[in-house]
Amino acid sequence: MAAILVTAQTYLYGNNYEQAINELNKLTPEYYEKNIEAEKIKSEAITEYRSVVLQMAETSSNQGQYNEALLILKNAEELLPNDAVIASNVTNISNIVLNNYLNQAQNYANNNQYAEALNVLNEAEKDCGQNSQINTLRTVCINSYIDQIFFQAEQILQTSGYDEAYTFITSLYNVLGNNSDYIARKDAFTEHKPIFINDIDYFTGGQLGITYYNKQDNLGNNHEKVISIHSESKQKTSTYLLNGQYQKLDGMIFRDFKYRDVNDSLDFRIYVDGNLLVSLNIKTGSYPAKFDVPLIGANELIIEYKGCNCAGSPYHYAEIFLYK
Repeated sequence: MAAILVTAQTYLYGNNYEQAINELNKLTPEYYEKNIEAEKIKSEAITEYRSVVLQMAETSSNQGQYNEALLILKNAEELLPNDAVIASNVTNISNIVLNNYLNQAQNYANNNQYAEALNVLNEAEKDCGQNSQINTLRTVCINSYIDQIFFQAEQILQTSGYDEAYTFITSLYNVLGNNSDYIARKDAFTEHKPIFINDIDYFTGGQLGITYYNKQDNLGNNHEKVISIHSESKQKTSTYLLNGQYQKLDGMIFRDFKYRDVNDSLDFRIYVDGNLLVSLNIKTGSYPAKFDVPLIGANELIIEYKGCNCAGSPYHYAEIFLYK
């Protein structure tokens, strides 16, 4: 114990007050009771250390560097957890830092920059601890951020399709994954996922064609999931009952790359509630033909095709997807 006291005195006389206090904290309460000199040395070290810390914090505050001042005071508070003067200064500076964070976050929120606002609030909580003002503003920002995300997702859905829209939504899972509203709306968004024509029950006429994967069109482009358009000169007609559940249908019909120069033709038509909305003739040299059909409120969908004298492999394929 005596050796610890000597070491502490050495640090004290060298103006290394923090190290002196660390050494003095190794002494037991019983030792202080029996050694008045030790208590005196500790009191002197704390007084000098407090004075230096408060001066450093004041200098930083005067320069507007309140976060730095708060860090200085918090480090001192860890060393002297029961020091009322340091604790009071921590509270005062912490309030200033908190207000700065809240104002910054609010400014971001006012400009619809909710991700930036949430980052600021996370920093505020890290520096100032949990706080009702932080929680209140965070809740507002999260709710607005979720609304913004799904509004943007709807726009992406219209311009770039479901996959990009859903990827955009899930890219924010690490930020919002604990929010029940985000999870519910993310799950509900999957209703926009394109539904492959063969995944819908037909009413009459059987499946429109056989499902194939990774087929190339006559321009060399790959198509991940398609159906064969193969009737061997007979007309193929499939009817689907939609019951007003779908928003639209889109797709493409194309000549197989392997048979791109075979002399043949195909007629392809789509009817919605008895109205002919798509009529295509695909023949040798035809480019892949896209189609987009509105289905809002529609009850009956009929797709038919005729042509292709091929007796073996189909010459034509189609991508056909419906959207709710």
